[in-house]
Amino acid sequence: MAIEQSSESRRSLILPPRPDVDLANKLDTPVYANPRLSMPFAVRLFGATAGASIIGLALGTSYGSQGAALRFRAENAHRLPRSTKGWYLYHKSKNYHVLLGGAKEGMKMAGKLGFLVGSFFVVEESVDRARGGSKDAGASLVAGLTVAGGFSAWSKSPRMFTVDTIIRFFVVFPGTKTKTSPDHLPLAGAAKNAKMGMVAGLAVGVLQDLRSLMRGQKVSYIETAKRLAGRRLFADTTT
Repeated sequence: MAIEQSSESRRSLILPPRPDVDLANKLDTPVYANPRLSMPFAVRLFGATAGASIIGLALGTSYGSQGAALRFRAENAHRLPRSTKGWYLYHKSKNYHVLLGGAKEGMKMAGKLGFLVGSFFVVEESVDRARGGSKDAGASLVAGLTVAGGFSAWSKSPRMFTVDTIIRFFVVFPGTKTKTSPDHLPLAGAAKNAKMGMVAGLAVGVLQDLRSLMRGQKVSYIETAKRLAGRRLFADTTT
């Protein structure tokens, strides 16, 4: 018996650990246990990014085609055709511009929306892992605020981090006015983006928490509220 145990111990020292066993032990940790939406992060990220890109492609194509049609009509309003052949070429050229404008705007919107949604899930997962595997609406709220702030700083029209903006908020005394270019994002616009990101992130997080509760999983803030309520009830009964 002792010989068999010694041989097994020598084998465990010589042979490397099995990859499937290491993976199973890794998946049992709180960080990887009970993933959001019951899907691994890679699958969740790919599905969300692909779905957002498809929606952005559809919306951008519709918006871009309508804008291209109106632009073509405005640019050619002074030279409308007067023959059947001229109208045929007019509509043919218009359809080409509509198709091209819709494709450009669709690809642009698909990239933007896919990037924003993918960034949201990446930040959400990063917050979950930084908290040691605690998954609740708090991480979704932080992700929504982070993505909204990043969008406000990155978008072409709202430019927040400029020399004029820094001077206005950190150097110029309150009540004074400085010149701002039309592409600067006012403070109200940044606050609106932050509010929208917070509401969207909180809504996504609450829906995920409700799904976790329906599947019998624990949510951290609900467990904390239960513990606090139990302590208060215990204190009332003892007094």
